[in-house]
Amino acid sequence: IGLLVYQWVSNSSGPSKSRRDLSSVKKLTVEGKVREAMTILTDMQKDFPKDAEILELLGDLNTKQDRLEVAISDYRKSLEIDSTRRQIHPKLARLYLMTGLNKQAIEEQANIERTIIQGPQSKEFFIEVAQLYRLSRIRSKSAEIDHHRPSHSVDVRTRQCHRSKARSRGAVIDEST
Repeated sequence: IGLLVYQWVSNSSGPSKSRRDLSSVKKLTVEGKVREAMTILTDMQKDFPKDAEILELLGDLNTKQDRLEVAISDYRKSLEIDSTRRQIHPKLARLYLMTGLNKQAIEEQANIERTIIQGPQSKEFFIEVAQLYRLSRIRSKSAEIDHHRPSHSVDVRTRQCHRSKARSRGAVIDEST
C-alpha cells in the first residue's frame, strides 16, 4: 500500500501537481497574465471540483475580468465547500455592493464582524475589509451628493421654462447659458 500511495503522490495528476499549478496561477496573476491563469484554473477545477481554494481563485480572476456575477457564484461555492475560508466574506460584500445587492452586502458585513470577533485573521483579510470600507464610503458619499444635487435634465427644463416666461414678457434673453 505504501508504494501505491507514493506512486499516487508522485504522479503528475496527484495533489502535489495541484499545489504546483496553484502556485503558477498565483504567479501568473501577479504578472497580469489573467487569461493564462484562468485557463489553468478552469482545467484544475474540472479535475478538483470540490477544491475551495481553486474556486476562490476563480472568483478573484473573474472579479479582475469584471465578471462579477460569476465571481459571486465562485465565492459562494467555495464557502459551501469550506466555510472556514473567512477571507471570502469581504470579497463577497464588495461584489454585492458593486452589483447593487445591498441586502446581501449587509449580511456579509455581519459575517465579517463575527470573523473579526472570533480572533486573529490574515493581513489579506484586513486589506479586503479596508477596501470594502473605502468602497462603501465612496458609494455613500456619491449617493449623498446625488440626493442633494438636482439632476441636469430638471435644471435644463427649469431654465427653458424661465426663458419662455421672460420672452413672453418681452425680455431679451442671453441664450449662451
